[in-house]
Amino acid sequence: MAYLQTKDVLRYADQLRKFLRDFCERQKNTASNDLLAGLFEEVNKHEAQFEECLAEYELETSQDLLDTWIQFPGDNELEEAMTSLSDASEKNDDKVLEQLLVAEETLLQVYKQAQEQVSSARLQEVFESLIELQDHHLRNVANCVSEYGEIRRD
Repeated sequence: MAYLQTKDVLRYADQLRKFLRDFCERQKNTASNDLLAGLFEEVNKHEAQFEECLAEYELETSQDLLDTWIQFPGDNELEEAMTSLSDASEKNDDKVLEQLLVAEETLLQVYKQAQEQVSSARLQEVFESLIELQDHHLRNVANCVSEYGEIRRD
C-alpha cells in the first residue's frame, strides 16, 4: 500500500478524468451510430465539468491539507482502468461500454478509499462531495448504457 499526499490522489483522479474525456471524444468521432456518439458526448461533458469541480476543490482547500499524507491503495487501480479502457477501444461497443463503467466505478472507489484515510473535516467534506458527484454520474452513465443496450436489441 502506497503513501501519497492528498493532492496526488486528486491528481491521479484528474488524470483518469482527462483520459476519459479524451477517450470519449475519440469514441464519439468513431461511433457506429448516433445514439452511441451521444452517450460518449454526455460522458465527455460530465468529465469536463468534473475536472472544473476538482480544480475548485483544490483552490478552496488549504495547501497544508492537500499536502497531508495518507495510505492509499488505489493508484494502481487508476492505471489499470486506463489500460483496460484503451485495450477495449479495439473491441466491440459492448466491451468499450463495459470498461467505461469499470473506469467510472474505479473513480468512485478511489474517492471512497481516500475518504476513509483522511481525518480532516475539510478533506472528509471534499471527498464526500466527490463521492456524491461520482455516484450520481455513474448512475447516469449506467442508465445510458442500459438504454443503449435495450434500444439496440429492439
